[in-house]
Amino acid sequence: MPTLQQYQERLAPFDIYNQTKVDLYTYTGLFLLRGYERIVVGKRGPYVECKSNQIKMNVINIPEDQNWRFYSKNAFYLEYRTNDEAYVKLYKQLKEVDYADYKIGYWYISPFDLWYFKKSKNLFNVDRESFEPMIVPCRKKRK
Repeated sequence: MPTLQQYQERLAPFDIYNQTKVDLYTYTGLFLLRGYERIVVGKRGPYVECKSNQIKMNVINIPEDQNWRFYSKNAFYLEYRTNDEAYVKLYKQLKEVDYADYKIGYWYISPFDLWYFKKSKNLFNVDRESFEPMIVPCRKKRK
C-alpha cells in the first residue's frame, strides 16, 4: 500500500489542506465541486474531504439500493452518485471509523474519480489548458 508521502507526490500540484479555488469534475466534464477542506489518507487510500456547500448538489443522487442507509443505525455513511456516465461515488460520513480520520458530516470522494483543468505554458510561453486526472496514475518501474 502506498504511503502518505507517495500519495502526496502523485497528488501534486494539490495542497493536502484547504484548496478553496480549484474546480473538480468527473471524467465526463461534469462540474462536481469547488474547493475542498483536505485530502485524507487512510487504510483505504486517499479521499478528498469537503463540505456540503462545496458540492454541486443538483448533479448527485441517492442510488435506490442505498436508501436503507438513511434508516439504519448500522450505516457509517450515506452514499450518493453523480448523475453522469462516470457515476462517481460520494460519501457523507455518519460515524467515526478506526481506519481513517473521517469527520462526521463531511463528504468524501476518491481523487481517482476527479479531474481538473490544468493551466500551463507551452514552449512558446503561450497559455494552454488541459483536462487531467487529480491523481497521477502509478507507473511501474522498468527492469
